Amino acid sequence: MNRIQIEIKFPLESFDGLDKVIAPDLVDSMARSRISMNQYGENLHIYIEANDIVAARASLASVTRQVVLFSKLNREVN
Repeated sequence: MNRIQIEIKFPLESFDGLDKVIAPDLVDSMARSRISMNQYGENLHIYIEANDIVAARASLASVTRQVVLFSKLNREVN
């Protein structure tokens, strides 16, 4: 079976601190999926690898929830 890979790129200027929000999920990677993160230049890259579409969707939903929450809180504070 092929692995599913998803890459998401965020500009650091708009999402400064996002890496600290997502970091706890990196420790709790599940058996069916894995989330990793790297900084390249001025961008934060989040990678999701999964064994199947259900695991990929669950991981993507988890990251998306955190990004949305981070964006809302960031707007409130700034």
